Amino acid sequence: MSRALVVTQPDLDASRLVGLARSIAEEVHAIVVADAAGTAIEEPNTDGTTAIGGPALETAEGVADALAAAAAEQGADIIVLPATHRFREITALLTARLDGACAPETISASRSSEGITADRLAYGGVAIVTVLLQRAHVLLTAAVDIRATASGSEVAVKPCLLPMPAGKELMSRVALDQTGDLSSAERIVSFGRGVRSREDVAMIGRLSEALGADLGCSRPIVEDLRWLELPHQVGLTGTTVKPALYFAVGISGQIQHLVGMRDSKYIVAINNNPNAPIFEASDLAVVGDLYEIVPRLVEALAARTA
Repeated sequence: MSRALVVTQPDLDASRLVGLARSIAEEVHAIVVADAAGTAIEEPNTDGTTAIGGPALETAEGVADALAAAAAEQGADIIVLPATHRFREITALLTARLDGACAPETISASRSSEGITADRLAYGGVAIVTVLLQRAHVLLTAAVDIRATASGSEVAVKPCLLPMPAGKELMSRVALDQTGDLSSAERIVSFGRGVRSREDVAMIGRLSEALGADLGCSRPIVEDLRWLELPHQVGLTGTTVKPALYFAVGISGQIQHLVGMRDSKYIVAINNNPNAPIFEASDLAVVGDLYEIVPRLVEALAARTA
């Protein structure tokens, strides 16, 4: 009998994960990685739910160790995890521990005598790739939604008594500052490497203030230049947004950024390169020097408000 583990946490809707597991396994068990002192919701449509918590699970390595132990205990050959920032690292560690095969961003899967065939998103969601997984352990990740309402009965959290990873000690945990969270913003002004210096970010900030918009940016601004923090990053490795108005200032429009903002209702792009990819996704394309255009926009908006 083929068995699958569905891994989730209390605030995630695991129905898509359970459905994916059911398509390729006869028995599905849920593992909820929860806070040590909290409770978890029993996942519907599974053959049982176990919730685990404790200090050992405060690191990705600890969670991976606990899940590897759970897979051995349940005799599971398939593990389905959420495609979230937290679980991407856990999935990589768990795949290595189990010497398994992994298909991230899976949208469908099937089983045959040759192994597990998975259709997965690639290139930021613009293509679908079919892969054949033939290891003893198969790991799949899939998109999940935040749980809207609690459903089902609660289950108690079992303390996970695994030791902390050797040579590592969790000194402290600091919540990520969510100021500037863009997922629900109605207006966003984002900028990229077309802005030449950190001091010039204030100019983009004045435009966002004039529009009553949140401030966003492309990946290099966060990861390479470190001018802003991760909550401001729009794109495949940042936040996916769909505001009513999206301003892209000095952003070339690489695919990982386009994936994160292409569902915006109205897109305005300012770039001095007439062939910039961002223009292909824009409703209004402004070709020119942002250092001339942005200050004039701010002045015009201020005059209009007055």
